[in-house]
Amino acid sequence: MPGPDPVRAMSVTIREVARQAGVSTATVSRILSGASTSRPATVAAVRAAAEALDYRPSSIARSLKTRMARTLGLIVTDVHDPFFPELVAAVEDAAWEHGLRIILCNGARDPRREADYLALLQDGRVDGLIVAAGHVTDAYAAQLARSAVPVVIVNSERADLGVPTIGSDNRSGGRAAAEHLLGLGHTRIAVVTGPAERADAADRVQGALDALAEAGIGRDDVPVIRGVGPGTGGGSVDELLAQRPDITGFVCYNDVTAIEVIRTLRAGGRRVPGQASVVGFDDIDAAAWVEPPLTTIVQQKAEMGRWAVRRLVESITGAGSAASAIEQVVLPVSLCVRGSTGPAPRPAGHAEPADSAAPGPPRLAWTTRPSPLLRRASAPGPDGAIVAVDPASAGWSQLAFAAYRLRAGQAISCPADDRERLALVLEGRAAVRAGVQDFGVIGSRTSVFDGPPPPVVLVEPGRPVEIVAESAALVVVASAPGGPVLRTACVPPDKILVEVRGAGQTERRIHHLLPPAAEAGRLIAFEVFTPGGNWSSYPPHKHDTEDPPREALLEELYFYRFARPQGFAFQRVYTPDRSLDEVMAPGDGDLVLVPAGYHPVGAPAGYDCYYLNVMAGPNRAWHFSVDPDHAWLMNWDPAAPQASRSGGDPR
Repeated sequence: MPGPDPVRAMSVTIREVARQAGVSTATVSRILSGASTSRPATVAAVRAAAEALDYRPSSIARSLKTRMARTLGLIVTDVHDPFFPELVAAVEDAAWEHGLRIILCNGARDPRREADYLALLQDGRVDGLIVAAGHVTDAYAAQLARSAVPVVIVNSERADLGVPTIGSDNRSGGRAAAEHLLGLGHTRIAVVTGPAERADAADRVQGALDALAEAGIGRDDVPVIRGVGPGTGGGSVDELLAQRPDITGFVCYNDVTAIEVIRTLRAGGRRVPGQASVVGFDDIDAAAWVEPPLTTIVQQKAEMGRWAVRRLVESITGAGSAASAIEQVVLPVSLCVRGSTGPAPRPAGHAEPADSAAPGPPRLAWTTRPSPLLRRASAPGPDGAIVAVDPASAGWSQLAFAAYRLRAGQAISCPADDRERLALVLEGRAAVRAGVQDFGVIGSRTSVFDGPPPPVVLVEPGRPVEIVAESAALVVVASAPGGPVLRTACVPPDKILVEVRGAGQTERRIHHLLPPAAEAGRLIAFEVFTPGGNWSSYPPHKHDTEDPPREALLEELYFYRFARPQGFAFQRVYTPDRSLDEVMAPGDGDLVLVPAGYHPVGAPAGYDCYYLNVMAGPNRAWHFSVDPDHAWLMNWDPAAPQASRSGGDPR
C-alpha cells in the first residue's frame, strides 16, 4: 500500500480540513492544538478529516501564533569527536520529552563556523540554544551576552559568561587518574595533555600534578607532553620514550589520546598493561571495546545534556529563578578501571659479580614488594577503624569499605550523601540509626563463626547513618554510588538464605546477605565460610567486563576472619593475559581487592576461613565467566571423578 503523498500533505490547508469536517477554521485550530472544549463528535470529525487529508499544521504558522518554534539549537565542537554522541542523544531525548525538536549544528572545530551558526540560530529560529563547545572565546562571550534567546553552555567552566554553564570537575579527574597509577606502584608517570587553549586540559594536568606532588614526585620529574588536539598523542610519546624509557604510566587528556598512546606503545614493543599503563578521560563508547579495554575517568555526559534542556525549558517557560539564569554546575567524575592499567613492572634485578670459585647454577636475585591488592589490618585507630579503602585509594570507581573494632559506647557516623550503604554488626551488638529510622540494637553472634547470619542494614542515599556499640563490636560499612532502587531496611537473620554449596574439597557455607535478586541499588554481599583444606570462589571466575548476559562489570573485595587468629588463606588474582597476577596470603582482618580477573581462595588445612564478600558495579547484576582452563571443574564430582553433574554458581 503506498504511503501518503508528502507534496499533497504540504499543500493541504486548514480551510480544506474545516470544509470536510463542516466546522470553522478556528474550531479546527483549537481542536488540533488541544485547546478545544468542543463536543466529542465535533472533535472526532475534525481529527478524522485531518487524518484523511494527511493534514500537518505549518510549524512556521504555529510559531507565529504561539511565539514559539518549539525547537532548540545545539552547536557541538565537532560531530566526529566521540565525546559528543552521548551528549547529543541525551539532549534529543530530554527535548523530546518536553515536546521540543533539535537543530544540530557542527562547528567542525572552526570558531568562525561556530559563530556563524550562533548568529543564525539566535535570529528567532529557535527558542533556546545549547552550545557544547570546549572553548568559549571572548568574541563568543560577547555574542552570548547579546543573545535574544536563552543560552546554556555545556562542557565549559567559564564563570564570566552570565549564562548557565555545566562542566566536569576536571582537576579532580586528573588527580584520580594519577592516584590510580600511584596505587598500582607507578612512580614514573607522564601526562599527555590537550590543546593549550582548553581550560579543561590545564585543570586535568594540574590535578595529576597535585597527586604526584603529594606522593613526593617533583614537577621536574613529570613530563607533560602538550598536544594540539586529537591525533597528536603518538608522535609525542615516541619522542618522550626516546628520552625517558623509564616511563611506565600515562595520564591522558581524553580517551582518543589514550587509545593512540596505547597503539604507539604497542608499535614500539611495549605491552599494555604489562609494561605500561594508560588512563584516559571521558569514557566514550569505544573505551570499553578497544583492546585492552580502557581505564578512564567518567564524565556524566548524559546528565550534562539533560540538565541543559531542563534549564532552557525553565527559561522559556519563565519557571526558572534569577539565580538559575547564571548558575554554574560542576559535576563530579569517577574512575572506571578496565584493562589498560595494571601493577607497575618490577625493575630488572642487578647482575651479581661472577664467582669463578663457586661453580653451579646462577643465584636468583629476589625482590619483594607489598601487593597493591592486599590491605593489612592494623590496631584500631581513634575511630576504631582497622582497615579501610575508598575508590581513590583502591583505584576504582564504586566500592568503599571500612571495618571497625568498637569499644562499648563508641560511635561511628556516615554523612547523608549520594552513596548507598550496607552496615553489618558482624560481632557483638550495636544500635543502628539511618536518619529518622531507628533499627534499635542489633547483632546476632559473638564471633562470625557462631552460626547465624548478621542482620543486614541497607540505607538509601541521602540518609545519615549512626552506629553506637552496646558492647565490644566488629562493625563494617560498605558503600557505593546510589542506583535506580532506593531502599532503607533492616533484614533479620531468619530472612537470609543459608546455603551449603559444593562437595568434598569445594564445600563451603554461604550466607546470602544482599544477593543480586535483593531489592537494592548497587551493592551485593555474601558471607562465605570455607573449612580448612577447602577452596572457594572456585572454579576461578571473573566479572570485570560489562557484557551481559555473559559477564558483568563488578568491583569486589574480601574481608577475612579466621577461627584461629594466626590463620591465613591463599588468594590468587589474575587476568587472562597475566598482566595482573598476584598471589597473596591474607590474615585475620585483612582486605583483598579484586579490580579485575579470576580470584580463587584456598584455606590451608586446620584454618577455617571466613570472608565477607562485597561487590558493586554500574549495573546490579552478577554474571561471571569461568577460566576456560578450569571450566571442567564445574562438572567435577570428587566422589566420582568421571561422572558428570550439573554445574552451578562458583561462589
